[in-house]
Amino acid sequence: MDRRILIVSEDSQLTWDVKNLLSGEPVEQTQVRSGQACLDMIVSTPVEIVVIDDRLQDMQAVDLIKNIKSTVRDTIVILGAYKHSIQQEIEARRVGAFYCIIGPGEYDTLYQFLLQAIALENRHLLSKHRQRR
Repeated sequence: MDRRILIVSEDSQLTWDVKNLLSGEPVEQTQVRSGQACLDMIVSTPVEIVVIDDRLQDMQAVDLIKNIKSTVRDTIVILGAYKHSIQQEIEARRVGAFYCIIGPGEYDTLYQFLLQAIALENRHLLSKHRQRR
């Protein structure tokens, strides 16, 4: 079964980067261009991983992470920040971000954390399946 990754970015470059990095992985990717579109989608469509661009116009990334985690607690959230801010990273982690990628071009790091998120989600699903037995 494919994992669903939602990319929240006004810039299609992040979507292209994620698609390119995970080209051989069993994942389905969707892009939305606003925080509100993200919140609307996660209510109606199961999404295991959300990658958020910190440059959204309609919502602060930390507020979006907080809303995602209060709506769908098990969703794994990765924040892509383009300017290094320790305060933003601390706040994002505090409200539930799995990890923060700092700076464009961190493809190796983004790839590693996407793979870890997929593996974590697979273990979570296996655990839920075993509990149902």
